[in-house]
Amino acid sequence: MNLTPAEFRTGQHSVPLHLQEELPDCCPGCPYLAQEEFTVCFIDAPFYLHCVYSWTEPDHEKLPPCLQDERP
Repeated sequence: MNLTPAEFRTGQHSVPLHLQEELPDCCPGCPYLAQEEFTVCFIDAPFYLHCVYSWTEPDHEKLPPCLQDERP
């Protein structure tokens, strides 16, 4: 899984917690990185990481690290 920051930022992709090293380099420590537990009993890895930036009202004072280089 080679997600780009833009792909992950859409909120449509999740990364299992045990594979967090596959997150884009700018994601660890991001305030929009969220962890969620899926309680379906047949899932081997119930904890997933995803980006909630696109799910929230944008706070332009708190840009995610992946967008800070794109500031005008």
